[in-house]
Parts: sequence; structure tokens; C-alpha cells
Amino acid sequence: MQKILERNTHALEENAKLLKSIHRGMIFGRILSILKLLFIVVPLILAYIYLQPYYKDTMKFYKEFFGSASSNGGLNMLLPELQDMLGGQKK
Repeated sequence: MQKILERNTHALEENAKLLKSIHRGMIFGRILSILKLLFIVVPLILAYIYLQPYYKDTMKFYKEFFGSASSNGGLNMLLPELQDMLGGQKK
């Protein structure tokens, strides 16, 4: 009976060690998954915040450019206007 109790005690100690290592691994895995998520999401949010004004200006330019191109009958009519916008001289 004493030997059985000693074996059970030894088995319980081994199980406790294994459970601690499994628990430690799970915590480490959670921390890594949160860090990965932060490294992906935070730059996307910052890019959206800081690049949004540039995007709006660019889209405004393209809407004006292509809107006037379709109303004037084509892009060839806009070449002088585009050269003026870019600072070029008419030939």
C-alpha cells in the first residue's frame, strides 16, 4: 500500500510539472498572438489616419480631371490644362 501511494505521489508531481509547462506555453502563445495582431492592425490604422488627407486630395484631382475630360470630349482637350497644372509651357 505504501508503494502505491509513493507511485501516485510521484505521478501527481510529474503531472503538475507538465501542466505548469503547458500553461506557460499557452500564456506565451496568447501573448505572441496579441503582439502579431498589434503589429498588423496598428500600422494599418496609423496609415489610414495619416494618409487619408493625401488620398482625398488625389481622388479630388482625379475626379476633376476625368470629369472635365468626359465633359470636354476627351483627354486631348485637357493637355494644355494639364501642362499648366504641372508648370509646363504650351508649345
